[in-house]
Amino acid sequence: MKVLTKYFSKHKWKIALYLFMYIVFYGLTIYSSLVLADYLTSVTDNLSNHAWGQLVYLIVILALIYTSHYILYMIGVIIAHNMMLDLKKDLMKALLNINSLTLTNASTGRLVSRVASDPDLLVEKLETFVSTIANAISYFATLCILIVINVWVGLISVAFLLAIAIFELIRAKSNKKYRKLEKEANDEAISFTNEIVRSEKDIKGQHLERGLNEIAVGKFKKKCNIYKHRHFKSITLWYIRCLATVAYIGVLLYVGMVLLKSEAIVLANFIFIFTNREALQNVVWQYSNIILDYGEIKILSDRMFEITNGEMYPAERFGDKEIENFKGNIRFENVNFEYKYGKRVLNDINFEISENQFVAFVGKSGCGKSTLLGLISKIYEVGDGKILIDEENINELSKSCLRDNINFLNQFPYIFNLTIRENMKLINPDASDEQIIRALQEVDLWEYIENMDKGLDTIVGENGVNFSGGQKQRLTIARSFLKDSKIMLFDESTSSLDNIAQEKIISHIEENRGNKTIIMVAHRLTTIRNVDKIFFIENGTIVDSGTFEQLVDRNENFKKIFKSEI
Repeated sequence: MKVLTKYFSKHKWKIALYLFMYIVFYGLTIYSSLVLADYLTSVTDNLSNHAWGQLVYLIVILALIYTSHYILYMIGVIIAHNMMLDLKKDLMKALLNINSLTLTNASTGRLVSRVASDPDLLVEKLETFVSTIANAISYFATLCILIVINVWVGLISVAFLLAIAIFELIRAKSNKKYRKLEKEANDEAISFTNEIVRSEKDIKGQHLERGLNEIAVGKFKKKCNIYKHRHFKSITLWYIRCLATVAYIGVLLYVGMVLLKSEAIVLANFIFIFTNREALQNVVWQYSNIILDYGEIKILSDRMFEITNGEMYPAERFGDKEIENFKGNIRFENVNFEYKYGKRVLNDINFEISENQFVAFVGKSGCGKSTLLGLISKIYEVGDGKILIDEENINELSKSCLRDNINFLNQFPYIFNLTIRENMKLINPDASDEQIIRALQEVDLWEYIENMDKGLDTIVGENGVNFSGGQKQRLTIARSFLKDSKIMLFDESTSSLDNIAQEKIISHIEENRGNKTIIMVAHRLTTIRNVDKIFFIENGTIVDSGTFEQLVDRNENFKKIFKSEI
């Protein structure tokens, strides 16, 4: 909860104005009750001239009440808008900085919910919380006024409030418990639904609908059952509370009648008491709501700030060193790596790649090739061993130094639900249409895009749904060509392409030979026959290295892989 104070402090003057306007609004509301009581007394006493004046005055007061409420609401909207934007900015920044190993093992549905939905819910709850506290204070002030008017009415009201407070405390405690369980169940359901949406082709292709539907229904049923139990208990306590309210109204009317007959109070005072009886009930209602809202706010803020505080979702770590003349030399010294404790992927990796060299990593699926590229680009952080770039420890280099000079295109690159132009400009905001078109031509995609109705302004759809697998891969390769980086990493980036398209793209990549350090992970050995050096990996260990011809001549396992492609 303390973390939220910095968001409040940024808008303290707006909040102060909001509270001031609330005092004005509430003061006018109480005052209008007194004017109304005076008006009704004048009518019953046949004081017509005074009554007409009071009526006009009452209408003016009511107009001021609605005006102050309008201003109050607008200030609240501005504060809510600014806070919501601030929260989402910080959460998105933290999300983009979470280290990849954590994201690999995290539930995407939970993260999406915490970034996309929780800030909105939190701000709504904060709005309600602030106004509820203000209401509770104002209603308590009303109770004090009633005690001043008549001590007996005040004592009856206090007794009523203490009685129903017990039910409200029980309801608040129960609701808090069920709310937390409901939120956890909802996250689980959202996460599973995300998985279904993302894997719909596999589901249909392998006819997994029935089993997945049963699992999904089970998760939704769990959430709905918690919802049902929470509301059943809440409505039962609400019903008891309503019966207590009926009893209070009955007692209040009876006591009022007795006091009027004995002339202990005047009619105007009784009218004020009766018209503000709901304010007395609201003292407890608002108190319980404060407890409930505080619990909701704490749950939401704890969930959100787990992303920003770096404990559950630690951020990437970088140093502050810069390399003035970035060359692209890479050296691994005794590097070991594991995604999960006890499951080692790389074992004692040692190699060196000189600047402007064109090399490839080859091996069977799961041997650690992609992990090596992830370590070079610091998507994964090396824990055991050392990686040096231009003789500088990669862990000591700044984020901009690494990411600006390394271009890593993985095997399954993502296309965002934006226009083609916007997707291309993500990697280079300054790229002109001419540069974008040239990059698309280099992957044989421009002719297809040019014939589209909107050309570069075509929306690609979520994860490029409007493109085939090969077209998506071409588009992401073209996007990578717009980034001028000293180190280029390609992780089976042409695997979805036909041989002709693949050869053309490899040919374009080779045009950078001698100017950049190029590293390729290849499944088809024919695509890397001309590289300067090949590192052959088996079970997370580099077992051999050399040119293509050298490995074919002396390494039987490498030769088997090559022959299987022929």
